[in-house]
Amino acid sequence: AVYIQECSGYLNMEESVIYSEIRKIRKRNIESEQKSKQISVTSPSKSLIPSIPSFVEDVYYEVQEKEIIRLMLLYGNHNIGTYESNNKEIKVAGYIINELRNDQLEIKNVVYQKIFNLVENLVSEGQEISDKYFINHQDSEISKISIDLCTVNYTLSRRWKKHGANLPSEDTQLKIILEDVIIKYKLKILQLGKIAVNKKLKEAQKNNDHAAVEEQLKNIKTLIQIISKLSSLQDRVILK
Repeated sequence: AVYIQECSGYLNMEESVIYSEIRKIRKRNIESEQKSKQISVTSPSKSLIPSIPSFVEDVYYEVQEKEIIRLMLLYGNHNIGTYESNNKEIKVAGYIINELRNDQLEIKNVVYQKIFNLVENLVSEGQEISDKYFINHQDSEISKISIDLCTVNYTLSRRWKKHGANLPSEDTQLKIILEDVIIKYKLKILQLGKIAVNKKLKEAQKNNDHAAVEEQLKNIKTLIQIISKLSSLQDRVILK
């Protein structure tokens, strides 16, 4: 984060622009790495959450980004399962990082991106994630956002309220909450991606580009199938 700030001042560019370029470089690196290895991870539940197609690019959804960062700050060290390859524990932070990196998804909000990168660094170094570290961070933006996120309570879904159930402790529902957050995030990304593909389709039709029309139609079909799968998974998730 400090390096980005220094570059921003030196190059006289907005931090968001620099982060955008870094995301593009990181995406290319991820694509290269994924060709040589695959990470085998046990999902928090028995259901496999579908991945985002590679043709969905530069799509973001800040509402779910906020919830993702909140979970990383509060429960990043919590265990939610094991890796299939080596039977090691899967922590909340590690699982979220893998889900986003494997789908080449990037956090758009600059401050959330800073926090995500810091958490990722801590995980890669094998260090514990402490909310106090972020709350007391020297970067005032990180500190302010961390305080806000760490004091926000999660809410009951309509299904819980309808049956008058007592509010369960959030840390006892992490598997359900985490899956729901990831599903909602990917669903929104896919829905926004579908809008972008529809625009490309109209442009291809306007230019009588038959090859492009066929390609975009295939992409739309793929998106509809994945959206349908994610929607069916979301129907059974209780918490939001």
